[in-house]
Amino acid sequence: LLIVTGGKLIAGKSKIFFFFQEQTAGISFGECPFRVFMKKRKAYIFTNKRHSNRGIMSTILGTVSLASLGVAVFLAYQEGGEAAAGLGVAGILALLYSLVGIVLGVRTVREKNYYRLFPVLGTLLNLAALGGISLILYAGANL
Repeated sequence: LLIVTGGKLIAGKSKIFFFFQEQTAGISFGECPFRVFMKKRKAYIFTNKRHSNRGIMSTILGTVSLASLGVAVFLAYQEGGEAAAGLGVAGILALLYSLVGIVLGVRTVREKNYYRLFPVLGTLLNLAALGGISLILYAGANL
């Protein structure tokens, strides 16, 4: 804020207003505003958006289901195709995690107040895990 004697020079963020009050024989002519536009600076745009906890949870569930599915397939390959019952349970848990993750991701993508990075990433990871489980079940049923 800058004030000049004899008048007022007020500097704002993007405009300068100059108010001058002239006095002649006790008669006031009032304030005369003049706008001088300054060059606009690049500024940040602040928003109320934030990352959703459900979107982050969807991403975590997708990562866990893909990792557990990958470990189960690797261990079954190491045993020559003779998988233990624990690996089947890991596959079923991966299926449940991916279904819950898809529901969380899709519900969060629809909301406008949140960033879309984690919900979309979580939905894609969970769809990949669900596709992998479907491929394993299809190959096991037909081969």
